[in-house]
Amino acid sequence: MPTSTSVRRIVPGNKRNFGRIHDDFSVPDLTQIQTRSYERFLQADLAALRQLFPGSPAIAAISTDISFADSSRIDARSAEMLKQTIDAASALACPLVKILDRKVRGGHSLSEAAAAYAAWLLPLADYAADRGVTILIENALAFRRAADLWLILESVNHPAVAAGWDVLSAALIGEPHAISIPTLNTRIQYVQVTDAIIAEGAASPCELGGGSLHIAQLMHRLKGIGYAGWVTFKWDRVSYPTLAAADAVLGPAIQKLREWTTPPAPPKPKEKPVPGAKPKPATPTEPASVAAK
Repeated sequence: MPTSTSVRRIVPGNKRNFGRIHDDFSVPDLTQIQTRSYERFLQADLAALRQLFPGSPAIAAISTDISFADSSRIDARSAEMLKQTIDAASALACPLVKILDRKVRGGHSLSEAAAAYAAWLLPLADYAADRGVTILIENALAFRRAADLWLILESVNHPAVAAGWDVLSAALIGEPHAISIPTLNTRIQYVQVTDAIIAEGAASPCELGGGSLHIAQLMHRLKGIGYAGWVTFKWDRVSYPTLAAADAVLGPAIQKLREWTTPPAPPKPKEKPVPGAKPKPATPTEPASVAAK
C-alpha cells in the first residue's frame, strides 16, 4: 500500500480562518471610539455651544472617566485630555471637572498608589488653578472610602483638587455618610446622590427618599460642615434600563432636595397684649378657642 508523509506548515504572518468562509473583521477598540468622540467635543466651538442655551443655569461640572493607570503612555494621553477638558470648562465658565480615582495593582499598597496618583495630578492641578477650575476626584474605583480618598487629597495637597463624593459608591462597600462627611469635611466640593435599596452588596435605585441611604440626613450633615456646593441627583437609566423615565422622577427629586436644604421659616412674633384692650371677637368662620389665643 502506497504511503506518503505530509508536513503541515503554518506561516506566522498568514491569517487562517478554520471552518469559516466569510471575511474576517477586527473588533473596533471601544476606548479609541470614545476617545475620538471626546476629542470632537473638545474641538467644538464652545462659544457657539454655550449660545445654544442662552438662558440656561450654570453648568455644575464636566464629568469624565479620566483616571490614572500607572502607564506612561496612557497617563500622558490622559493628562492631555484632562488639560483639554479644563480648557473647555474654563471657556464654558464651569468651575469643576470631575475625574475618577484609580485602580490598584496587586502587590501595591493604597498609600503607594495614592503617591503615584498625586505625582501625576499635581502639575495638572497647577494648570487647572491658572484657569479658575477645580479638579474633583470621584470615589469610584479603589478609593471609595473617605479615609482612602483622603490619602490622595493629602498627597496632592493642592487648593485646586477636591473630592467629588458619590454617596452610593461608598454605601455599596458599607460606609455610611455619617462617616464619610465628617472625614472629608471641607474637602468635599461636589456631591452626587442616588437613593437605592441595598441588599447583599447590590443596589436597586429608587426615587429619592424611598431607599436606605437616608439622603435627608445626608443633606443635614452637609449643612453641618458648611457645605455650599452642588448636589446632583443621578438617575442612571443606562445601567438600570428598567427605571422609570427621568422626567417623572427628576422634578420631585429637585423639590425634595430643596425642602431638605431650605431652612425653616422663623416663627412669627406673638402680638403683645395692649393694656385695657378688649379681646378680638371670634368671626363666624373662626372657632372661639382660636380667636382667644
